[in-house]
Amino acid sequence: ADLENTKIESNTGSEMVRFHRIYPGDNVKPYEDSEWQADSFAGEFLCPAQSIKGMDAQDVAAKYGISIKAANAQLKKSRRCFQQ
Repeated sequence: ADLENTKIESNTGSEMVRFHRIYPGDNVKPYEDSEWQADSFAGEFLCPAQSIKGMDAQDVAAKYGISIKAANAQLKKSRRCFQQ
């Protein structure tokens, strides 16, 4: 992993912003991985884990308009959080 400086321009001026890069083989905790963070946020935003307790993947996908893969991921998270 490394940090890359990037200059961001806007109508109010410019500033330097640092972006964290993760490369294959880097030892990164899941919660530090930007892809994991995006998936977790999207899952909770689209179908909150608490609202899908007791449902199956087909029901979750149909109710929230998400893929079966996303529904299964959210159900797994829900079960882990609520020990179903």
